[in-house]
Formats: sequence, structure tokens, C-alpha cells
Amino acid sequence: MERANLGQGVQRTFMGLVTTVFVVFLFSLLFMISQGRKGLSEGRTVLAVLPFESELVQDSTDRYAGFAEGLAAYFGRTDPQILGVLGPASTERYTNRGLEPVAIGTELLADLVVTGHESGTRDSLSLVVDLLEVVSGSNLWSREFRLDKNTDLRDLLRQVSTEVTSVLDLPR
Repeated sequence: MERANLGQGVQRTFMGLVTTVFVVFLFSLLFMISQGRKGLSEGRTVLAVLPFESELVQDSTDRYAGFAEGLAAYFGRTDPQILGVLGPASTERYTNRGLEPVAIGTELLADLVVTGHESGTRDSLSLVVDLLEVVSGSNLWSREFRLDKNTDLRDLLRQVSTEVTSVLDLPR
């Protein structure tokens, strides 16, 4: 008889614990839904970094994948209350559909888009990087960087990041 009471007590304690955890989970979920995006600043800017590409070299996706990801990582260090960043992993599916950068920004609800593409000939290559404003479609910043066999893409990444940061007036 005492064992049966002990078993029932353990069972009641377990059910009470499960019920408590469920109620806490349910209220937490309702709280998160009710808060929505209230925690984010209304004045926050969203920047989409598109994958960089080349029409000249077949392995361009591999060559510039790290570059665009590096830009996204750099801007991702900014306070998310000030700047939200969508990297190439999030934007690649739109570029694969052949959409223009401003159209991609519109679909992603981004304010700004960074694009980059290689141009020129095999003997004289350049990387053209643009910062576009989605609402107006205007080009806020553009720069052509000459590339040669000695070009260090990490230095180029720092230069692009610094210049775009200045244009956006972001903290460094």
C-alpha cells in the first residue's frame, strides 16, 4: 500500500513539473510573439550583400564567395539596432533567379544593397563594387579596383569595408 502511494506521489510530481514547464514555454512563446520586432530600432538600416561574380572566369563564385561573406561578416559586427545584414548565403537564391540588385533588395525588405562584379579582360581585370539605395535605385557609392596577380583580396576587403562604412556613417 505504501509503495502504491509513493508511486502516485512521484507520478503527481512529474505531471506537475511537466505542466509547469509547458506553461512557462507557452507564456514565453506568447510574449515573444506579442513583442515581435519591438526590440529593434525603427530607424535601423538593412544591408544586403549579394554574391560577387565574374563573367570572365568560370570559378568566380568560388573566388569571390569569401569576399562577399567577409563583407557581410564585417558589417555584421555593427550593432544590430543600427544595421541589419543579410549575407550572400541569404541573397544567393535571388541572384540565381536573375533578379536585378534593387529588385532583390525590395524582395528582402533591405534598404541598401552591396554588389560586386569582375570586369575587363584577362590581362586587365577590375573589381567593381557598388552600394545601391533600394528605394530610389540610386548608386550611393561605386569604386573600381584594379586587380593583378599580386592583389591581396583581404586588403581589398578592408578597403571596401572602410569606404562603405564611411559612406554609411557607421561606427568602425
